Amino acid sequence: MRETDPDHSEGTVYVCRECGTGVKSAGQGNKCPDCGGPMRNTAVPHD
Repeated sequence: MRETDPDHSEGTVYVCRECGTGVKSAGQGNKCPDCGGPMRNTAVPHD
């Protein structure tokens, strides 16, 4: 049997760099649905 992380959720969360809105998918050409700012993939390490 394989161990799983109970805190792991399916999918990737993207967060807006400008307003902080979080969404499950980066639709709309990687633009925030609220303010139109650029989205950041939280699964990729950033500076």
